[in-house]
Amino acid sequence: MKPFRSYFGAVIVGAVMLLSFGPTLAEDVTEIGFTSFVYSANEGQSISFIVKKTGSGEALVDYAFGHSDVDPAKNATRGKDFIGQNGELYFAPDDTEHTITVQTLSDDEFDEDSESFKISLSIPNESDGVAPVKLGSKRHAVGVILNCVTAC
Repeated sequence: MKPFRSYFGAVIVGAVMLLSFGPTLAEDVTEIGFTSFVYSANEGQSISFIVKKTGSGEALVDYAFGHSDVDPAKNATRGKDFIGQNGELYFAPDDTEHTITVQTLSDDEFDEDSESFKISLSIPNESDGVAPVKLGSKRHAVGVILNCVTAC
């Protein structure tokens, strides 16, 4: 039985060394997310959504527009209240931020409440061979279009 114990002990020591000296998940994974949950601008102005990358890897992330869950009665409509196209952002290894700029449309003739829309980030399937990427806690952001009946 002694040879088995020695062999088994060597396997355990080897596994511990492999786990101890191998790269950690935190070092390998690049994280993507918005810098804020809410961004706003007066109607007719643009809203700049800032997307931040932590980690040293490259990353590819998709973004898509949708209705905000804040108040369904006050959802902004794409094409009527803002101009926005779904798209993707590529982060090179040295990139840390990108900006998604959304132009809001002015409708001065209406006295209305502020309206909102949502942008959501997602990771494309397998990111086409790009290093492991995960979404941070701020994977969704809300854009608020502030009403502007007089010159802003």
